[in-house]
Amino acid sequence: MKVKNIFCSIFILFLLSFTVKADEFNRQDISTLTIEHIGRSKHVVFMKITTNSIIIPHGFCTDKQCPKDGQEIQYLGHHDIFKFVPEIYLSRSNFFHPELYNGRSTIKVDICITDGRCHSWNYGEFDDKEMILFYDKLKQIRTGKSEYQFHPKMTSPMPKV
Repeated sequence: MKVKNIFCSIFILFLLSFTVKADEFNRQDISTLTIEHIGRSKHVVFMKITTNSIIIPHGFCTDKQCPKDGQEIQYLGHHDIFKFVPEIYLSRSNFFHPELYNGRSTIKVDICITDGRCHSWNYGEFDDKEMILFYDKLKQIRTGKSEYQFHPKMTSPMPKV
């Protein structure tokens, strides 16, 4: 009887080890990374990165602001941005809606994986080396200083009716 109880206990621990990792994402499973500004009156997407594209809806931003009437630009092709996503972003969500707490705006990072699950974070500066590297890579893209060559986003013409 004791052997059966020990076997059942080991089996349960084995199953629990899978459930603990269930909320943790793998970098190779990331499908999209979206960065948006959430303010009082509107939500504006700064950048959307998929496995084979990087789209910046308002063109490149400077360190101070993004142009309001810029043309949407995109990079199509292979990139390595997902390999820089910090581990903490993959393990859980830590997003608090700024309007509910202090009425201010914030930058939100959404990381979604191929099965549709997402984690959300408030974008902020941290002392962690992984976070600093990730933010530097995103800043290079956002300011047009990365190695990626962006082009105006082509939209297919509407079919004639």
